[in-house]
Amino acid sequence: MDLESKLIMDFQKSGIKREPLQWSGRFSVGIKDLDIQHLKLINLLNRLIQVSETNSIHSEIIKSILEEMTTYAQVHFKTEEKLMETYDFPQIREHKKRHLDFQVKTMDLYEELGKNTEQQAGVLYGFLTDWWTHHILQEDMAYKEFFIDKGLR
Repeated sequence: MDLESKLIMDFQKSGIKREPLQWSGRFSVGIKDLDIQHLKLINLLNRLIQVSETNSIHSEIIKSILEEMTTYAQVHFKTEEKLMETYDFPQIREHKKRHLDFQVKTMDLYEELGKNTEQQAGVLYGFLTDWWTHHILQEDMAYKEFFIDKGLR
């Protein structure tokens, strides 16, 4: 079972309400531009979680935030991948695959929103929260020392 499927299943079983993520130093990868991008993505996620409490999943504001997050995620992924290519990051192929997996899974879940209930919205929010938390704290931290050793800040 892939990570995305596990995250979705865990969320469905838990039934817990998602709380906004709090930015802290633990999310910092030590590279200012990437930290700023991560913060923006977390802020978009938090906006999505907050407005979902008072808006239907089919509301224009939720669709708008999801679209903004998806578009900005692509910008962020390109920034990371460009740095990885420039500095020959050894795990670039795996990291790019994780980015592509995210894009595909997010689109699949988004399409399901049109067909299913508000429960599907909770699954999407849970997936996004868990994925971004895991991606930044685990996968992105794998390049932190590498880039710092290359002189990036």
